[in-house]
Amino acid sequence: MSEFNVNFNSGGQYGFMVLDPQWGVALGVQKTMMNKKGTLRFNITDIFWTNLPKAVITYNNYIEKWRAYRETRVANLTFTYRFGKNTVQAARRRATASEEERSRAGN
Repeated sequence: MSEFNVNFNSGGQYGFMVLDPQWGVALGVQKTMMNKKGTLRFNITDIFWTNLPKAVITYNNYIEKWRAYRETRVANLTFTYRFGKNTVQAARRRATASEEERSRAGN
């Protein structure tokens, strides 16, 4: 099984700050193994390292351009193992004391 994800933020204006558009691509794969008791997953976010905020702040004669560099590209490798039985037993029907008393009184 695999997953492909794209996100896009068109940017916008927040007061005196104009934020540039930013986008990112994520990818993930999953494999079931060991008689369906084990699952191996791998995913990575922001493959192209493009989901970084960048903006320009303009106020009177003051102009400030900034860009944030952060770790938006992250890879994860996960293994999950399910212990025990794969099936759940049906609940047992338990008679309460009042049901037992009613059944004896009816005989």
